[in-house]
Amino acid sequence: MDLTKEFPRSPRERLAGLNMLARTIDKARAKQTGSLGPYLFDCSMDRRLFEALRTDGDEFFAVVVETEDDARVVSWLARTGHMPVGAVLDALNADIDTWAPKNDDARARFERQRDEIAPGRRDVQTWTDLIDLEEGRLKAR
Repeated sequence: MDLTKEFPRSPRERLAGLNMLARTIDKARAKQTGSLGPYLFDCSMDRRLFEALRTDGDEFFAVVVETEDDARVVSWLARTGHMPVGAVLDALNADIDTWAPKNDDARARFERQRDEIAPGRRDVQTWTDLIDLEEGRLKAR
């Protein structure tokens, strides 16, 4: 995956029922090849995923490096008991779907970025919306 030439998958794209898993795998693969571009691996959204998986960025990265595809990452998560279920899974998905600025400074940064990317789009209220808008998955008005 070369994130200097293409976008990672959406934070909302579910892999094995989890938001953010596919995107974080994309970023780990790009990190492995030195092609992360403007993206960050182990960002706050990734860390929320890692919390639900009961792992951290280093372990997750090592698993991605050792596996050939998404299915093998999912298999490792299931085999080792890292796959969230029930309320933990539901909370992760809800958190990623509604990932919003957490304080006034973050809100101001969000609004500046939103106004640069899509002036006048007051319907874009979450970081997840902004990511999907910037990467062409949320329709422009």
